[in-house]
Amino acid sequence: MSTPRDINPEVQAARDELAASLDELLNRVHPRTVAQEFAKTTKQAATDAASFVSGQGLPHEDDPVRARNAKAALGVAVGGAALLVLTLLTKKKK
Repeated sequence: MSTPRDINPEVQAARDELAASLDELLNRVHPRTVAQEFAKTTKQAATDAASFVSGQGLPHEDDPVRARNAKAALGVAVGGAALLVLTLLTKKKK
């Protein structure tokens, strides 16, 4: 039968592991961390979209998230350009 003396190191190890897991989770959901990750992803998507426009193609297929983000950035750019053209055309008619 296990005694409290035998169990105590196991309990302390479990507490330490839980504390480390909680610290990591808190860091992942901290607003600063989320904002930094968003900024990094956005910059990477813009760079990938620029590479596509310059003829270098989309990121390798081994990273489908980067390819998707680049396509989204291209879509936003095309949509923004179309909106700008429509706005300019409708202002000219007035």
